[in-house]
Amino acid sequence: MWYDRQNGYVVVERTGLLSLQDARAFLDQSLQLVATMRRERGYARVLVLNRDNVVQSREVTDLFANTPSQIQGPDDRVALVANTALTKLQADRLARGGPERVFMSEEEAVAWLREPIVQHAAKS
Repeated sequence: MWYDRQNGYVVVERTGLLSLQDARAFLDQSLQLVATMRRERGYARVLVLNRDNVVQSREVTDLFANTPSQIQGPDDRVALVANTALTKLQADRLARGGPERVFMSEEEAVAWLREPIVQHAAKS
């Protein structure tokens, strides 16, 4: 995982089977990069690549499923690239309509992450 400052998003690549302890450490590192980006840019954009994703334990799946709730600013986005149509269907089901979208190609995901930020009207 890394913060691609030039392109303006954090890249997270999940591979292999993770223990709950490893998943927590992985998530903590990812969220630290997201926090750095938010401090520098005022928003968070995350590209999650699932090129070699395997079926994780229920505990690990639940941990990752709750992650977008920690990335919920008005201009935040999480783009997940699924490695199979089945993975996309499962991820779409878990997405709760927040700042998260699921794509079948990295190019589509990056294009969505790069879309301009919409200016929000001030509430009165």
